[in-house]
Amino acid sequence: MDNQIIFYRIGFNTGDYTSGTAAVVLTYSSGSLAGIVRVTGFVNTKLVAANVLKNLGGTDGTSDWDEGQWSTRRGFPTAVKLNEGRLWWAGRDRIIGSVSDGYESYDDSVIGDAGPINRSIGSGPVDRINWLVDLLRFALGGEMAEHFLFSDALDAPITPTNNNIRSPSNMGSAPVQAVKIETVVVFVDRSGTRLVSASYDNIYQSYPVEDLTIFCPEAGAVGIKRIALQRRPDTRIHCILNDGTAFVLVYDKLEEVKCIIDIDTAGSIEDVIVMPGLVEDVVYYSVARVLNGVTKRSLEKWALASECVGGTLNKQADSFVIFHSDTPTTVITGLDRLNGMQVVVWADGKDFSPLVSKGVPTSYLVSGGQITLPSAVSDAVVGLFYDAEFEGTKLSYGAALGTALNQRKYLNYIGLLLADTHCKGVRAGRSLDDADLYDMPSVEDGAPVDPDTVWDLYDRDGFSVGGDWSTDARLCLYSASPRPANILGVTVSVITNDSA
Repeated sequence: MDNQIIFYRIGFNTGDYTSGTAAVVLTYSSGSLAGIVRVTGFVNTKLVAANVLKNLGGTDGTSDWDEGQWSTRRGFPTAVKLNEGRLWWAGRDRIIGSVSDGYESYDDSVIGDAGPINRSIGSGPVDRINWLVDLLRFALGGEMAEHFLFSDALDAPITPTNNNIRSPSNMGSAPVQAVKIETVVVFVDRSGTRLVSASYDNIYQSYPVEDLTIFCPEAGAVGIKRIALQRRPDTRIHCILNDGTAFVLVYDKLEEVKCIIDIDTAGSIEDVIVMPGLVEDVVYYSVARVLNGVTKRSLEKWALASECVGGTLNKQADSFVIFHSDTPTTVITGLDRLNGMQVVVWADGKDFSPLVSKGVPTSYLVSGGQITLPSAVSDAVVGLFYDAEFEGTKLSYGAALGTALNQRKYLNYIGLLLADTHCKGVRAGRSLDDADLYDMPSVEDGAPVDPDTVWDLYDRDGFSVGGDWSTDARLCLYSASPRPANILGVTVSVITNDSA
């Protein structure tokens, strides 16, 4: 009987023992020691070859045995998580939690609230659990539905006798680890192309889902293979795509902010790692680049926002290298890993790679691990060029009574509110064609602007961007490395066909 201590008295009847050594044997035919073996070969239905991992009570055959939960035949767990002092494994329509605070023990002889938990999910085709996340309720991401394991009260622990599973959503998930944002879980849906959130609803006490990429469904169309969460300086979800590119979702549930930023580089982005930082989290991308015909991989660290505001070193270039020389020099060395590539340069607080035209900067070919600049410098940031484009939605204005709503119009003036921005760091216009983009004014307050100026704060009169009449007038902005640009706000002046 379980948890019973039995005492036996062993002795001799009067006259049965006189002298000498006595051997006493107690035999109990209904039980033995519980051992563990690993089966290594099949002989027949009654005999297998096995390695003994924990000694059994004997070597005779027995019908009192159980097969392990996980094996190459049954399958292995597809998700794992620490939660409420237990190590949880999930997969194959089942979730198993260890003995409380005994992360390596799943001994079913331990009874009470501390005992292991082993239960089926039992809700349709959920053979694979792709992720586990510890929210107010323990979330399980199945292939065809999201499940939540919970006790009878939010402040009550999950125990072998106090647990239940509900499946409020049938969105389904892809085999990509989800991330937690307070009481929200963000995951990749079963198509592998959309970011979806499930957040707790106090009214319904459930977890309704929301498609976070519904406003830009094409962002993950090639497939999302990895996501990682950054919390500082704001909440960003980095999504690595199957084609070697990435996008970042800037997300704030309270402020209803959802913004997608596409990221592409001269190479293939393969993975992302986010580490906690003091002011800003530290983000690394694992990138494979072809250099001189050889594929090389490296962890490339995102520059902090505070390092992209101008100054002596402005770290706005991909795969950049920092150079320093006590004596000013025109020859920048130490660029071996950029051999054979065109690079842009920010040095001693100046842009040495001004744009020739949109997307085409003044660049330098790295040869022999070095480049030569037109003038001597002491400090430089040398790296690969990238640019940024913004195309706004169609500007739609109501017309006077009796005229067409979808009337022709054109952009007249654009006003910019900027911080830590190069005086030529932003171009604006009615389209992203080079001919339609206008530089910021070169004269401010009646005086020429120094071409190397970086504005701490820019809040000045708007400037003309020209334009043609169109029913599809839009605001477009363009910026390029290595010049810093931080756009805080934009205003536009639109001329319509019934304007004064």
